[in-house]
Amino acid sequence: MTNAFASLTPVEIDTILIARYAARNALAKEVGYLGQRLLGCYGRTVTVRTGNSLGFVYVHPKSDVGFQVSSLEGVTLLTVDEVLQAYDNEGPYSLRDEGGTVSRYREALSLIEDHNAEIQEIGREWEARGCWSRYWLVTSSDGHIHCSRHCSSCNKGKQATGFALVPYLSDKTAADAVSDLGPALCTVCFPSAPVESREQARIPAAVALALRESGCEAFQAARKAAAAKAAKRSSELCSGSGSNAGGLRKPVCPGCGCTQRVKKDGTIHDHRAPRYYAVQRQDYASDKFWTGAAWGPSTKKAPFATREEALAVPGATGVRAE
Repeated sequence: MTNAFASLTPVEIDTILIARYAARNALAKEVGYLGQRLLGCYGRTVTVRTGNSLGFVYVHPKSDVGFQVSSLEGVTLLTVDEVLQAYDNEGPYSLRDEGGTVSRYREALSLIEDHNAEIQEIGREWEARGCWSRYWLVTSSDGHIHCSRHCSSCNKGKQATGFALVPYLSDKTAADAVSDLGPALCTVCFPSAPVESREQARIPAAVALALRESGCEAFQAARKAAAAKAAKRSSELCSGSGSNAGGLRKPVCPGCGCTQRVKKDGTIHDHRAPRYYAVQRQDYASDKFWTGAAWGPSTKKAPFATREEALAVPGATGVRAE
């Protein structure tokens, strides 16, 4: 059998791999939706009352169960396999609203098997070449960079940790990964990496998820957007952020003069500097705000860094701070 990946580079192979993962994940969602639809097309709905809440399940049309039960004890739930068997034995008329759902469901399952076969073939090629380096980002939460999806620091919750492979870094060094993604190497996966390269930062889950669901271009765009957002947030921080709280539980920030929260290390929590708006007093509900060119509604108000700047606007009779 011809090896379709023998002439490809690790980056090219892993680019194909993440495309197969993405396609398989999309098909798995479709299978779930179609399976639920099949249950509804063939099964009988039974309402389940649990305390003050109501839910429903599907049972076989000929099941000896009432229309409402107080628990699922003794209730045999309908399965998709039973629906498919009924379709094969009784024909399309056995489903109230078949509409091609059976064929779509089976086609999706077949495509998932095809993707799994190709993923396994890529796995064999990876092993045959000595397992080139790979870098996986956590997508289920803000996390670190791992060398595999089986790190002992992951998969400790009720659900398995989600991951996204960074294909353009495949077969590269850990230093290359840090240069591109920042110092976020997992200490378990990369114990020999320099300390300054490990777990000094976390990759935002939303950014990593863009890689898994939409590919490298969307990932890079998400990274730029996240960096711009972080820079904006940093530029808006009050100068008193990070100041020593002096042991107080509710200290007054030396930067803005407002009461702020305290972090575990005893410093004032990061917070945005107050914004001041020039106001022409009417009544509180209909005050006019300076928009930068005229007096108008609050939706177009222009911010000032200090109360004095806001009061200096010609015609201003007051200031609002937020």
